[in-house]
Amino acid sequence: MLTDLSECNNGGLVISNEPEQTAMSKEPISFGHYPWPNCTVHLIASDADLPEYPGLIGSGFFVQRGARVYLLTAGHCLVTGEPNTEDFLAKAAKVAAGLVIPIDSADGTTSRGSEGLVRFSAVSSVKVDNTSGAFFGSGKEGTLDVVALEVDPCQVALDARIRDRSVRLPPTGEWFIKSMDLAEKHSQKVPLVASGFPKQGTESSIDYDTRVVISQGIHLPAYYIGSGPWPHTHSLEVRQSNTRIELDGMSGGPIYMKARNGDDAPYYLVGMALRGGHGSDLIHFCTVDWLTGAIDAEDNRSTAIPGNATGSAAEAT
Repeated sequence: MLTDLSECNNGGLVISNEPEQTAMSKEPISFGHYPWPNCTVHLIASDADLPEYPGLIGSGFFVQRGARVYLLTAGHCLVTGEPNTEDFLAKAAKVAAGLVIPIDSADGTTSRGSEGLVRFSAVSSVKVDNTSGAFFGSGKEGTLDVVALEVDPCQVALDARIRDRSVRLPPTGEWFIKSMDLAEKHSQKVPLVASGFPKQGTESSIDYDTRVVISQGIHLPAYYIGSGPWPHTHSLEVRQSNTRIELDGMSGGPIYMKARNGDDAPYYLVGMALRGGHGSDLIHFCTVDWLTGAIDAEDNRSTAIPGNATGSAAEAT
């Protein structure tokens, strides 16, 4: 379940954050959501060699791209170390095959067999020229730490629940950058929301005796503070309450922006968390442009995922 801690109306009026529409169109922006869909998932990994010991490895979220659905997450959630190594995709595919992710969002303790789990068909990552060494990774081929797991197209076609809980992916992130520039010009703080499953500070846990997994996610209110430490990142600062939340585990979760004040204002996906936590209130995230690149770029590296683990040994809350 997700505990909503966001109170984004307190940040003051944000000028022109809503994406532009044509003068002739009065239809809602196609990628706006109110409320946002329950797309964020806890990555529960089950190793085929040790199925009795599943692990909680990070956050991810479902996105729609045309008729296809993808689970986006950070590469380091699936494979520790640098995602640009030659064997990264093979390792990531093995982990993806063992992910235990219910098709519908968990709203109680229920036993879930393989028929109730999401199946993935392929994993891909995007590469960049890292001659300058500015990006994550080492050597000439850098990595953005962005991974896309394609949901089995047959499962998407047959089960509307997966599409229904997916966030619509904006075509580009240019409007977000323009909004940030305009807000900075007018000295406005832009409220954002970070969604995910931190490793500490919630009720998330695994009971290995009863084989029950409890997942509790959060929506954290934050403010945009500027460009991040790497060329493809921006930074936000989480507004912590008296009960402090450690941000480790938020990697791979979506970042949203509320377009304007008001109870019925839409939310837009603006990016994905890549780095943060470890005592800091900062999260560094990449924008939508890099997420679409992970799905659409012709030079992506990709590999097929073997049949998913059954997941029958675990229960989810």
